[in-house]
Amino acid sequence: MFPPASSVFSSDAGWDTIAHGAAANWWKILLTFALLALGQAPEVWAGSFSINPVRIQLSPSATSEVLHVTNSGKANVTVQVHPMQWTQQEGEDQLKATRDLIVTPQIFNLKAGATQIIRIGLIKKIDSTSESAYRLIIEEIPPPPEPGFQGLQLALRISLPVFVRPAGQANQSLEVRIDPQSMTSTEQIALELVNTGRIHVQLLNLTIHTEDKREELLAALEKKIYLLAGQKKKITLQTKNPIRLPDVLLIRAETSTGKLELHAKSIPP
Repeated sequence: MFPPASSVFSSDAGWDTIAHGAAANWWKILLTFALLALGQAPEVWAGSFSINPVRIQLSPSATSEVLHVTNSGKANVTVQVHPMQWTQQEGEDQLKATRDLIVTPQIFNLKAGATQIIRIGLIKKIDSTSESAYRLIIEEIPPPPEPGFQGLQLALRISLPVFVRPAGQANQSLEVRIDPQSMTSTEQIALELVNTGRIHVQLLNLTIHTEDKREELLAALEKKIYLLAGQKKKITLQTKNPIRLPDVLLIRAETSTGKLELHAKSIPP
């Protein structure tokens, strides 16, 4: 697997463009984009497809779902789907192959403009305590290059989240803790995000304010964060103004279920 030549992310699924073939050396990818900027690009081949929905939600009452993959390009593409178990360690994603999900078909050829229906089913007993998480890696398998081809083959890869809700009521629950001892200056803030609930929390556009100046931005994190059930993640942000402890910090963010607003708690010594 080669480094991504470029990437862009939607609210849920992640898209990566991967280089393949004889010319797929990283320095050549950099050279290609330099030539693109100069208007002297070599030949580039890339497929294109889209998926719907961009997130799969399974539950005790719905253990299967269908996914639509559409070839929006002008050439036929071959697509392969890899089901992966998704866990986290200190907020960092860990993926490994799994047989918990059955995917049909797992590899297929898709004509230009056509749509393929993929059926996803859970064959593992549902965890009654917390949500299980998976990802489907949907990737294009590029054809062999034509004789004499000297350009780049760019293959698309999509990472699609799949969640399996536990039985019973399960709501999002998040705590934000502040660790004064880990703050090395008054111009940065160290926070620990802790998912205390039974299902994942997705955070976007996280901002930090003080309680006495609720509309004044102290710090912000634009990067999207997924925090799986029971997991935690530490982040350190630079602040726009010096902070004074014990300031009461107000945390705001957007989630998949709406806007979130809560106060940071001090981590006990």
